[in-house]
Amino acid sequence: MKKFILFFFLSIIGFIFLAFYSKLEAIPAFARQYGKPCQTCHVSEPKLNAFGELFRANGYQLPGTIEDTAPWSWTKVKIAGMLHEMAVDRIIESHMRAVPPPGLPPGKEYHVRSFRDAGGHLWFGGTLGRNLSFMTSLGIEQEFSVRSGRFSSASHAHWDFAFFQYNNLFNSGTGMANIKFGSFELELPFSNIRRLSSALAPYDVYRIRGVKGSFNLDATQVGMSFNGLKHFGVNFLRYELAVVNGTNNNFDTNVEVDYYTRLAFSRIFDGILKQVRVGGLFYLGAQNLRDLSGNPYPTADMLAYWDDEFGINVHVDQ
Repeated sequence: MKKFILFFFLSIIGFIFLAFYSKLEAIPAFARQYGKPCQTCHVSEPKLNAFGELFRANGYQLPGTIEDTAPWSWTKVKIAGMLHEMAVDRIIESHMRAVPPPGLPPGKEYHVRSFRDAGGHLWFGGTLGRNLSFMTSLGIEQEFSVRSGRFSSASHAHWDFAFFQYNNLFNSGTGMANIKFGSFELELPFSNIRRLSSALAPYDVYRIRGVKGSFNLDATQVGMSFNGLKHFGVNFLRYELAVVNGTNNNFDTNVEVDYYTRLAFSRIFDGILKQVRVGGLFYLGAQNLRDLSGNPYPTADMLAYWDDEFGINVHVDQ
């Protein structure tokens, strides 16, 4: 009852705010910084268009420009927050006559109202000096789980990623050659970070389950990468060569490093088809049998194994 009263009270405040505040602005940090609409870089948030891809490859700077403004001299802090709280109203049916589902009273049908995967992210990024940029994201998640036969939703804070990137090596041009180091997401055809469905399950693609490992290709990796984006008129080429630990955001547990490469060629059309992208990726890594906590095997029984992954993808925008 107390939760209902609090929710009702907050709803009334929100309605009053919306009714009397005539000009609402929810502008992301980079759009506010450069005074541009979101559609300059996005087809539909958070999906990037060709200009947005070049903006990202150029170290979060407008293509053709080089900034040397350090964070301590910013007039405004370039930070953006995103909440992903989803209300769930669902009916659970049980076909077990004798034993009900854990945490629920006896019966055949249960009406459940709840908030699922509530939380948010704080994005902070920009330039640290000439040709040096950074990006980081702090996430606060509330995850659904079952413990001791009861439903629970524990909250935790974590760094999604945090990396630096040195841009335009050897004066190669806008976004053509960069070096990235830290914790970052590999260049994949589908991103589990730049997506709207944060409150839902992540894209279940490019997930590797080794012998006893728990490595995910779509999770952020710790290491460094050489990457860039090259334009050829209406065509452009995206590439990445990365050397990473291969244990996601955990400490490395062997003396080997893992290698990842991706190459994608795109062409922009002015018609029914907007863009066609054809790409390929390859991952080569060796990791220990015990790469994460909770594995029952002791350190003395570590066993390394090799894992090769490759894929070809075709992406069409209409």
